[in-house]
Amino acid sequence: MEDRDEWLTPAEAGVLLKRNVRTLANWRSRQEGPPHYKRMARIEYRRTDIEEWLREQRVLVERDGEEKRGVEQEDPSRRRGAPLVPPILGGSRCPWTFSSGCG
Repeated sequence: MEDRDEWLTPAEAGVLLKRNVRTLANWRSRQEGPPHYKRMARIEYRRTDIEEWLREQRVLVERDGEEKRGVEQEDPSRRRGAPLVPPILGGSRCPWTFSSGCG
């Protein structure tokens, strides 16, 4: 069994989700939050279920104000060929200073 399929206690799941154990109990009572299981009278969570639930919680807000749930947002820093420095404006030859030259 992979580490990603490990079973977590509510305390361990709370650390992963950055939420209090009481918040998880609240979610369970309202049938919200990530899926949970009762195994031998113990509440447990699967790590893969929590990770999938977190992905589903992502919200992308379009410029027109429309929300789209469960959408992967592109991280511009991970794109190939993304510029490290914004384009130079105003004729400056050195991107690291505000003067007209490096030096």
